[in-house]
Amino acid sequence: MRGFLAKHPGEYISIGSSLLLACAAVYFFWFVSEWEPTSDWPKYLLAWLVIGYIAIQLISLLETVLSVRLTGMIDTVMAIIPFVVGLVALVNMAQGTLRLSGFQTQALWLLLATSLLDFIATLWVRFAVNRRTLGIDTTSA
Repeated sequence: MRGFLAKHPGEYISIGSSLLLACAAVYFFWFVSEWEPTSDWPKYLLAWLVIGYIAIQLISLLETVLSVRLTGMIDTVMAIIPFVVGLVALVNMAQGTLRLSGFQTQALWLLLATSLLDFIATLWVRFAVNRRTLGIDTTSA
């Protein structure tokens, strides 16, 4: 297993960072609801976290784009998980079951934009640029 992880580190870093972002978003929106920072540094930290996340995702994508592996397909699917978490939080907020502070609402919109950018970039690079498609053979043998 260790040799397998060493062969594909970029894809596992990308998958791990997507899952880490989704878990952090669940904690931040549901378990620390209505949290408001008392100083300005969390606002700057939020921006740097977004830049770091996108940098990690794009660098790992560029490292692994030319390889055809199952983990590349899993990476593409995992890229949408933070966006889905953000959509669930947005729906819960609209229904009134989740109360967020102004800072958390801003973080939610930032999460939605960042994770959608990550998913579209991953999908576009893996399929359109590399000209890979999925096909289903409908002819019966």
